[in-house]
Amino acid sequence: MKLKKILISTLSAVAIMFGTLAPATSTMAAESQVIEIDDIEVTPEQLSDGVTVVLTKNEDGTFDQTVFYDTDIASIPQPMATADGELEWAVFHLGFNDWNDDTGRLYFTISADEPMSKVTGNAYVTSTSILFPATYYSDSFNKALNGSMNTSRTLKDDVDTGDEDKVRVGFSSVVLTTVADEKGYFSNTSQVVER
Repeated sequence: MKLKKILISTLSAVAIMFGTLAPATSTMAAESQVIEIDDIEVTPEQLSDGVTVVLTKNEDGTFDQTVFYDTDIASIPQPMATADGELEWAVFHLGFNDWNDDTGRLYFTISADEPMSKVTGNAYVTSTSILFPATYYSDSFNKALNGSMNTSRTLKDDVDTGDEDKVRVGFSSVVLTTVADEKGYFSNTSQVVER
């Protein structure tokens, strides 16, 4: 348990450093660096199109959360799924891709060690302006997951971003509910994504 807390603390510090010291699309010559949470591994080569939150359950039943900015969830190896009725880990990724001319696709990917019933929350795409950000998309979602343990859904095709070269993609109030009615709550977060 103590080793797990040290690992999570170290990972949190690394995530903060990547989020504050590096531009959103930078790989910072850290090609040999690997960040691990139990069996979930994230490398700088996986930097991509959005933001990812990883939940891991502690022995006392609480969850630790680690936010990975610009991480491509499709390339994160998933730990063994136990399907024992108890949610022990979950990963939620919100991404924005397939930009062509003025539009892009907003989607999420979610995985867990338990069969999932549904995921709910809010997602948005805005300009990166600090004072007066333009909103290109903002809506709640409630998606049935039909017992899947790893799935992806498009929230909106053709989000019109005009001629922007970068946008802010984010989510809030995201809650995963498993078939066994366990719940995982993901932190509100956002990230700038470049074309």
